Amino acid sequence: MDPRDTPQEASFRAEVRDWLDRTVPRFREAYDATGESRERLKIAAEWQGAMFEAGYGAIGWPAEYGGTEGTPQQRFIVAQECGEVGAPWHLNMSVTLGWCAPAVNDYGTPAQKERHLRRMLSGEEIWCQLFSEPNAGSDLASVTTTATKVDGTYVVNGQKIWSSGAHWSEFGILVVRTDPQGPRYRNLTFFVCDMSLDGVEVRPITQITGERDFCEVFFTDVQIPESQRVAEEGMGWQVTVHTLLNERIGLSGGGGMHRMVKMSWLGLLDLARRADHAGRPAIADPRVRQQVADIYVRSVANRWTALRTLDSVFKGRMPGPEASILKLGSDAWLQDVQHAASEIAGLHAVGFDEPRVHHGGQWARGLLQSRAMTIGGGTTEVQKNIVGERVLGLPRDPRPERS
Repeated sequence: MDPRDTPQEASFRAEVRDWLDRTVPRFREAYDATGESRERLKIAAEWQGAMFEAGYGAIGWPAEYGGTEGTPQQRFIVAQECGEVGAPWHLNMSVTLGWCAPAVNDYGTPAQKERHLRRMLSGEEIWCQLFSEPNAGSDLASVTTTATKVDGTYVVNGQKIWSSGAHWSEFGILVVRTDPQGPRYRNLTFFVCDMSLDGVEVRPITQITGERDFCEVFFTDVQIPESQRVAEEGMGWQVTVHTLLNERIGLSGGGGMHRMVKMSWLGLLDLARRADHAGRPAIADPRVRQQVADIYVRSVANRWTALRTLDSVFKGRMPGPEASILKLGSDAWLQDVQHAASEIAGLHAVGFDEPRVHHGGQWARGLLQSRAMTIGGGTTEVQKNIVGERVLGLPRDPRPERS
């Protein structure tokens, strides 16, 4: 693809940047002033509402749900510019807008779309993803949470884990097993789950950073109306794969990632200028300069990979295995950024309140959080299998169910 703007796109970018310059500061000031994830989600949701009202928050979505006319390229320009100016972002907004909303829009019933899409696009509803289980993460098709149909209602029992922001969410997308004896990949069903239903118990998980962004969710005789089923019974795997592809792009190529990438390598450069190495700025060390240069070069490489992946979206196609290539490169890069920061800052990198090297524990928290990058949205091992089998044409791994 040609990354250069057409004259029309350049004009649109200037329009967006002008609006952002006038609107972002008051949101960003509040966002940067808090390190509490729940409060940041609240600000990010309010920011999405402001973009929605201005016509930038739902470009290309159906007009009946508040969408505005526009191209995928324009939607990407908005995400880029939001990242450039440091607009508020939160993972649960990506979950809601990038993973859950497309699933509802592409597979949901007219009633589901009417009930949820406008509220999702305007930031009024926060959603979570109820996929992984204690024994079904990388092999998601082996989920054991069940749904038994009884008189027009599905009774759900089981457990989900690592559901980001489930304790803050009003709804979730849920994949369960509806036919225990059915063939693999054709015995799963997809639902919209109201998180306030009786029998839904959400338990936040305390992370290594001390924060509580992830949750485990228990279902005990939860009654989900048949009207909340997404697509036909047994089509859950198809909807799930569609959602996972959107997740990988959202995690590695979306507006939040653009913000993170820019802030990461610029922050690393700033850290190298301020950190002390034997009485001199760390940036005076040739090895440190090489580390920073390597991080920057790889950020550019990942950007081009993201553009190639998004080119499929721009042309109206679902992205294929290139989304896995993007995720592999981006995840490793983010972890290497944090490791480089810890080497440059030395012992100061482990302090959450060390003003000499970072604000509010940025690097200490980032180093700990980065471990999750190669797990969420499909582990590194899963992505390598996808690339090996679907890109390089290597033999498939042995699978017991195929033998």
